[in-house]
Amino acid sequence: MLTNFNRSKTWTLTCLSLCIFPFLPAVGVSTHIILCILSPLALSFICHRLSRLPSLSRMQRLFQNMVFIHLTVAIFIAVVNYVFEKVCSFFFSLSNFKITIQPPSIARWISWLSIPVSAVAPCFIAEPYIVDRLIAYALCFYVPYSLLSISYESLFVLIFFIVLALFVRFEFGHLSDIEFLQLKIDSVKAATGEYVELRRAVVCVSFVLCTLFGTGNFASINSFNPSTLNLFISVFSPFTMAILLVLKLLLPILLVSMAFAAVVRFDQESIQRLCCFSLIFTDFMSMVSLYIQLNLLLTFQCFFHQLRDEGSWLDIGMSISQFIVSMCISLALLILLSLSSHMMSLDSKFQFKFKQLKEVESAVPDRFRDDGSA
Repeated sequence: MLTNFNRSKTWTLTCLSLCIFPFLPAVGVSTHIILCILSPLALSFICHRLSRLPSLSRMQRLFQNMVFIHLTVAIFIAVVNYVFEKVCSFFFSLSNFKITIQPPSIARWISWLSIPVSAVAPCFIAEPYIVDRLIAYALCFYVPYSLLSISYESLFVLIFFIVLALFVRFEFGHLSDIEFLQLKIDSVKAATGEYVELRRAVVCVSFVLCTLFGTGNFASINSFNPSTLNLFISVFSPFTMAILLVLKLLLPILLVSMAFAAVVRFDQESIQRLCCFSLIFTDFMSMVSLYIQLNLLLTFQCFFHQLRDEGSWLDIGMSISQFIVSMCISLALLILLSLSSHMMSLDSKFQFKFKQLKEVESAVPDRFRDDGSA
């Protein structure tokens, strides 16, 4: 495992790397399929290195499976977008037909199937430990996100996963590496102060805003281009495409919610307080935005007064999305944190009910035996 100095150094480097993405063109302006292929390959290499660490021997099978899965995803994206397209273009050029080349139906079936499988699989492939479940959900959700990516957003999410993992480790900094890896989902929550919860709320909102505006995904919602979702849909269907794009936005936020639900040990009161602090912070953001101009003068502006009905569609959409996001973050966090708590502890609840059922079954014959002897 990393030492404290190496963690701080890695945290600084990854945060600086994330700062580059908001300055890049918005997702949907251009496609970079090569980045969509390299990102799963990089994650596969990371899983291979993690599987060889002695401290993570409990998750060795999980990492080995993920090496194969993400390597398959990279090959799948390459075959569908390059090999299949080149072969079809060659045959159609010989027959002088001008036909729009679409991925085969089996590719769309596999892509659609990856969404429910990634939501259910971590409950079966990961043991009921906090670290195991967080890693399993992050690696599984990366599969449909990679299939939904058309540019550098999969690389952004890969770096964001590292930042999120380091944040969770920092929050459990009072524990050693062995104690941190042995944290179970049903472990008892430690007491925290109000300032700690306020800091967590600020960081949580910052992470959510980073996932929403880090790659310009809101701008991609306005571009209903079927080619951006060619692995899932081949015809123009606004409602289906909107659902897929919203799902693409929610997957990183759901992982943020899982991380913070794990930090507060799935305590409902702590989750409610976190949402209340987030509500206060986001309401302040929606009313007053503080930024520093080039002349170093502090200027106060209101997101509500920044709403525009003139200019380009991108400027109008960004002004509306900033206000709506700042107003809806607290509600979305409350829903996603509750959903994350249930998803992370799903297997533990089943095991608890199964244990109760076994106790009842073992108690029933004893009662009948006592009645017969009487």
